Amino acid sequence: MVILILGISGVHAQSNDTGDNVTLQSKNNTQLSGLSLKAAKDTSFKGLQNDINKSSKKLNLNSNYQKVDSDSPHGIIINKSNILIDGCGHTVDAKASSRIFDIYGRNVTITNMILANADSGSGSAIYVNPKASVKTINVTFRGCQNKNSGTVYVEYANYTSINDKFLDCRSQENGIITSSNSKIVIKNDYMRSKYKLQKGFVASVDNSTIDVAGSTFENTKSKYSTAIWADSHLTVGNSKFINLHSDLTAGAISAKDVTKKFNINKCIFNNVTSTNNGGAIFIDILGIVENFTTARITSSNFTKCRSNFGGAILQVTGELIVDNCNFIDNRAVYSGGAIYTSNAYVTIQKSIFKNNKVLLSDYDASALYVDRGPLVIKGSTFNSNSGADEAIYLYDVEYNIVNNTFKSNKIAVYAVFSSGNIKNNKLNKDKLSLDNVDYATYVDEVVTPLKIVNSVEDISRYPEVYDYRKLGYVTNVKNQKSKSSCWAFGSIAALESSILKATNQKLDLSENIIFNSMLKFSKYGENSTGELAALLLPIGSFISWLGTYPSEYDEFDELSKISEYSSTDSNVHAQDVLFMNPLMNVRNNDIYKEALYKYGGIVININGQYDNNTLYNPRTGCFYAPTDIGNNHVVCIVGWDDTISRNNFPTMPPGDGAWIIKNSYGPDWADKGYYYLSYYDSVLLNRQAFCFIFNNTVAYNKVYQTDISGSNDDFLYPDSGEVIHYVNKFNMTDDDYIAAVGTYFNQKGVNYEIRVIVNDYFKHVQTGTSNFYGYSTIKLNKYVPVKRNDNVIIEVISNAAPIQLNSRQHYMTDVSIFSVDGKNWFDLIYRNATACLKIYTVDKSSISVSADNKKSQKNGYKATFYDGYGQVLKNSKVTIDINGKKYDTTTNGLGVAIVNTIFDDEEYNITLYNPETGEEWVDFLDFDDDEECIPSDTHHRSYDSTSKNYNSYQKRLSSRIKSKAYINSKVESNAHVKSIRSIDKYTAAFYDNRGVDLKNTEVIFIIDGKEYRKVTDKNGVALLDEELTPGTHQVTVINPVTGENITYTITVGARIVENHDVNCQYNGSTTFKVRALDEDAKPVGAGEVVIFKVNDMPYEVQTDQEGYASITVNNTLEDKNISATYAGYTTINKIIVK
Repeated sequence: MVILILGISGVHAQSNDTGDNVTLQSKNNTQLSGLSLKAAKDTSFKGLQNDINKSSKKLNLNSNYQKVDSDSPHGIIINKSNILIDGCGHTVDAKASSRIFDIYGRNVTITNMILANADSGSGSAIYVNPKASVKTINVTFRGCQNKNSGTVYVEYANYTSINDKFLDCRSQENGIITSSNSKIVIKNDYMRSKYKLQKGFVASVDNSTIDVAGSTFENTKSKYSTAIWADSHLTVGNSKFINLHSDLTAGAISAKDVTKKFNINKCIFNNVTSTNNGGAIFIDILGIVENFTTARITSSNFTKCRSNFGGAILQVTGELIVDNCNFIDNRAVYSGGAIYTSNAYVTIQKSIFKNNKVLLSDYDASALYVDRGPLVIKGSTFNSNSGADEAIYLYDVEYNIVNNTFKSNKIAVYAVFSSGNIKNNKLNKDKLSLDNVDYATYVDEVVTPLKIVNSVEDISRYPEVYDYRKLGYVTNVKNQKSKSSCWAFGSIAALESSILKATNQKLDLSENIIFNSMLKFSKYGENSTGELAALLLPIGSFISWLGTYPSEYDEFDELSKISEYSSTDSNVHAQDVLFMNPLMNVRNNDIYKEALYKYGGIVININGQYDNNTLYNPRTGCFYAPTDIGNNHVVCIVGWDDTISRNNFPTMPPGDGAWIIKNSYGPDWADKGYYYLSYYDSVLLNRQAFCFIFNNTVAYNKVYQTDISGSNDDFLYPDSGEVIHYVNKFNMTDDDYIAAVGTYFNQKGVNYEIRVIVNDYFKHVQTGTSNFYGYSTIKLNKYVPVKRNDNVIIEVISNAAPIQLNSRQHYMTDVSIFSVDGKNWFDLIYRNATACLKIYTVDKSSISVSADNKKSQKNGYKATFYDGYGQVLKNSKVTIDINGKKYDTTTNGLGVAIVNTIFDDEEYNITLYNPETGEEWVDFLDFDDDEECIPSDTHHRSYDSTSKNYNSYQKRLSSRIKSKAYINSKVESNAHVKSIRSIDKYTAAFYDNRGVDLKNTEVIFIIDGKEYRKVTDKNGVALLDEELTPGTHQVTVINPVTGENITYTITVGARIVENHDVNCQYNGSTTFKVRALDEDAKPVGAGEVVIFKVNDMPYEVQTDQEGYASITVNNTLEDKNISATYAGYTTINKIIVK
C-alpha cells in the first residue's frame, strides 16, 4: 500500500462580489485544480453540461459553476425533456462572457439557483427555443445583460416563472423577458433594476400571451412601459407597480394590437409616471390591425401617477371598461388628469376620481378626457379635481352619465360637439356646460425666418451621379422601429433636405408631431387613419402649421398617439409643395432629377419587401420589382446614379441606373441606412410623389384656414364650362396685412383669379398662372390691410376646386362654398367637405408702416425697418417705391426711413426694399377709400358676412412657459406724456398741442429698438401689454401728433430668484433650491406651488414660510436640466455631475 500524504497550508477562499466564486490556492500560490481528476470537480460550464448530459430526470447541483475561457459562449445546451435541475442554492455565473442555458427540451424545470452575469445576443440567461417549454422556480437572475433582447428569450415556446427575482438585469432591446409568438406565465415574481430598461421587464415582440399574478415591479426606469410591453393577450392580477418611470410612454404597462384579451384586476399603481401618454397604462387596441377587443380594469388603485396626457391611463380604439377603481392624486401636464381616451367605447362605473389635476390650467379634463366614442358613466364619484375648469371633457361623444356624484370640480361636464343623456346626478353646485363648439379657423405663430443662401440655376444636362450624401444635403438616418410611420419619416427627410439645400441649416425635425397630428386621434386628423396612411396625408400638417419643430420638443415615440401642438422659436413653415405624377417610363426621369437638383428630397411610395431575395440584394443594397406588386412603404429619394450596374440587382432590370433612397430603418441597415432602387422599378414608376419647394421666407404671422388635414388630391370639377369658383370666409383676429393666399392646383399652367373682399368691398384682384402641380402659396402683389373683426372673403376662380374630405374637423355653414357659374352657390358642408383655401397675413415685424388712409395725414410717408433678428435697422440705406417712383433714403437711429412727399386724393402702391433681409414689402394707400371702394357684386353681397364668434385654434407652448413680467419702478414723464404704474402692463396718456386727450389715435412705443403700435382709448390712454423678459429695458414713447418723444428705463423683476447650477457626485444626490417672489418682488409665504422639471419630468413642491422651495435629486448618473416655474415665470439650470 502506498500512502500519499499531501500537506496544504494557508488554504483560503477568495470570493468575488457575489460570494459565489471560490478559488483554492496552495502555499506557493499554485492552483490545485490539476491534482486529481477524481478529487477535483469540474465547475466550468463544460462540467455542468456533462452533469446534465449524464442525468436522467433530476439533477441536484452540489457546487457553484462559472464560465471559463475554454467554454463555449453559446452556453449550456439542454436537449432533454422532462428534466428538473435543482440548484440547491448554488450559483451559475457566466462572468459576463456567455449565455447560460440554451434550452430545446420540453418540460424543463430549473429551480433554487442564482443565474448571474449572463451576457449574449438574446436570451443571455435562458434561451427557450421553438416548441420548448421551461419553468423557473425560485431562481434569481442577477446582473444579466444582452446585446439584443432578453435575459430570458422565448421563441414559439412556453415559459413560466414562479417566485423568481430579476435583479439589476438590462437589455439593449425589448424586455428582460422577451417573447415572440409564445406563452408567458409570471407568478409571485419580484423585478427591479438599477439600470434603465428599453421595453420593461416583460415584453412581447410579436403575438404572445402574457399572464401575470401576485408580482411586484418597482424602483425602475425604462424608455417604454417599465413593467410590461404586451400585444395580443395580457392578464394581470393582484400585482403591484411602484415607483416606475418611462421616459416616453406607459409608466408600467403598454398593450398594442390587442387581439384577444386585456384584463387588469386588483392591482396597485403608485407613483408610476411617463412623459408622453399614459402615466401607468397605455392601450392601443387596434394598433395597425383590425379587431375590436375590450380592455377591463377592475378593482385597482391608481395614486400619484402622471403623464402629459392621461395621468393614469390612456387608451385609443377598442373598448375600455373601468369598474370599481380608485384614481387619487394623479396628474396630467396637459389633458386627462386620470384617464384620456380617443376613438374608444368607454364605460366607467363604481369608481372614484379624487384630487386629480391638470398641471397647465389652459388645458382640459382634470379627471377624464373622452374624445370620439360612446361613453357610459354610472355610480361614480368625482371630487375636488382641479387644474382644468372641468372634471370631464367630452369631444365628439355620445354620452350616458347617470347616478354619479360631483363635488368641488367647478364644471362637472364640459361637452363639445357632443350629445346624450345626463340625469340623476348629484352636482353639489358643480355646473354643466353641454352645448359647446370649437371651430378651428387660424393658427397664430411667428417663427424665425430661415435665410436662403444657395440659389440654383437651370442646367441643360444633369450629371451621371448626383448624391445628396456627398453634397452634404442629407440629415441623419432615423429609425421608425415598430411603428408604421414611414410616411412621417419620409416626408421629414424630404423637408430636412430641402431646408439644408436652400439654407445650409441642418435640422432634426420631429416625426412624432407630424404622425400624431394627422391620425384619427387628433381633432384635426384624417377620419380613419390609425397608423397606415396615404402618401399625401402629412402635407396637411406641414402647411397648416400644426407643428414642424425640432425633435427635442417631441421625441419619436414608438407607442404614443397624442402630441401637444407646440410653438417654438425653431418652428418651420412649409409654404409650397410640388406634386409629381407617376413617371410611367424611365424616359421621364428628368422630372425627378429636376426636383432633386432644384428643391430637395422626393417622397415616394414603393414596395419594401427587403426580405424577398428575388427583389432585394442585401450585399449590394439594390432593389428592383419587375412588376407592380403594390406599395407598402414610403421613402425619400436623395439622389441618382446612372452608373449602377443592372447586374447588382437579384432580378436584372432592362438597364443600368438607380435612385439613391434614404430609408427609415436606422444607420445600421443596408448601406448606412441607404439603398438603391432601380430606375425601372415598376412600383415606383406607377406611383405619385412630392417634394417641398423652400424659397418663400416671408415671415407670415397667421394662417387662416378651414382645411387643416388638407387635400388628398381631391378636386371638384365643373360639370359644364371651364372654371369653378370656390370661396372661404374668415373673421380677422388682429390688425394685419393679407399677404398671400394658399391653395392647390391640379396641374401646372392653370389660369387663376384671386379676389380679396373685405367687409363686402373688393380690395384686391390678382390673376396668374400656376407654376406647378401641388400646393402653392401665392404672394399678393399688393398687401391688403385688415382690422380686427373684419370679415374677409377669399374667392379663387380656377379649373378645379381643391377640397378636404374625410377629416375629423367640424365645419360651419356658409363659410366654404363653391359655384360653377359665379351666381348659384352651394355650401360644401353638405358634402362634409371644405375648400382648401388659406389666407396668410403679416404684421409689421420686418417693415412697420406708419402712414394711414386718412386725408388728415398726407404729408410724408415713413416706415420702420428691421433686420433678420427683429432689431431695428439703424443708419442704413433703403429704397421706397411710390407709384413707380423710387426714393433712396437712410434710416435713422430708430430704424425709421422717411419720404417727404405730399399725397393727393388717390391710390398709392408702395414697395419697400429691405437690403438686410432681401425682402420686398408692399403697402397700399387709398386716401379716398370710402368713396372709391368698389362693392362686391350681387353674389358676393349674398354671402353671409355677419360677424361670427369663432372659437379659434391657437397653439400652446409645451416646452417652455411664457414668462410674465412685472414692473418694479414707477416711470416719470413730461407734461404731454404722463404715465401710471402697473403690474403686468404699462399705460401712457397722450395729449395734443392744446392739452386735449388724444383719442382713438395710433401711438408708438419702442422697446429696446423694436416698435409697437397701439391705439389710445377715449381718454387718450394707450396700453402697452407686451410681456417683457426680466432685466432693464429702454422704452421710448412717441406722440405722433406733437412729434414729442420721451425715453425712460423699466426694470422688470423675476418671480424666481436664487436659482443656480448645482454640482453632484456621480450616483449621488443634490438639492436644488429657489425662492419665489410675489408681484411686488417680495418673498411669497408658505403653500405656493413651484413646478420643478428634472429632464422634463414635472414635480410640484410647495414653498415654505420664507418662500423657498427645494427638490432633492437622487442617483444622478449624468448631467440633467432642471427648471423651476412659478406664476408663469420659468428658470432653467443644470445639475452637473462631477
